[in-house]
Amino acid sequence: MYSKEMFAAELDMFLAGKVIECQAIAKWAYNVRLENLSSIDSEVSRWLLQLGAMDMGEEFEWSREELAALVSTARAG
Repeated sequence: MYSKEMFAAELDMFLAGKVIECQAIAKWAYNVRLENLSSIDSEVSRWLLQLGAMDMGEEFEWSREELAALVSTARAG
């Protein structure tokens, strides 16, 4: 099962750089969701859907702070 812990660890890697790569995050989110459709936490699935839209325009982009908060939420449980 693709867990919240796995999601948090993978998303956290995108926060290591100076620039948030929205297209890379969107591609990662889309691929992870497709690869794990049958074994994914429902909350993680929703987060991945939201992150997958980040390449659709500025209005869908998450800030570094929002992404870090999401990582914290996922790690909490």
